[in-house]
Amino acid sequence: MARAQRSGFTAARSSRSVDELLGEVRARGHRMTPQRQLIFETVYTAKKHLTAEEIHERVRKRFRGVNLSTVYRNLDLLEDLGLICHAHLGHSVGQYHPTSGVEHQHLVCRVCGSIEEVGVQLMEPVRKQVLSRSGFEADLTHFAIFGICRRCRS
Repeated sequence: MARAQRSGFTAARSSRSVDELLGEVRARGHRMTPQRQLIFETVYTAKKHLTAEEIHERVRKRFRGVNLSTVYRNLDLLEDLGLICHAHLGHSVGQYHPTSGVEHQHLVCRVCGSIEEVGVQLMEPVRKQVLSRSGFEADLTHFAIFGICRRCRS
């Protein structure tokens, strides 16, 4: 089961530019440090979901002095501001990606490791069933559904 390759990433990007999104950070009273900008650009331009460690590795290639705790602090802030989000795709650490403005669910292929994003409405019947049976209001956007993708099944 391949875990490293995530070539099937299909995240919807915001139609706004990186500069507009970074301007939002400033508009909300936060400084735009070179590290913060580079961390955001790394997540925003990635072709796959990235762990904090992968983001750290990429950022260090351009900004040697940045440490992992700086990456985590900035990821937390960018997530609090709604510019990025993370999901736990299996037993691994959280993986970060840009927000698309639309809540979504992750479908992860157990064979090739591809990740597809589908609208959260797919899980709405499950959410309603959980609510009616147990009174529990479930957030079904923070986990992944595992299976075998169309390409690997054919």
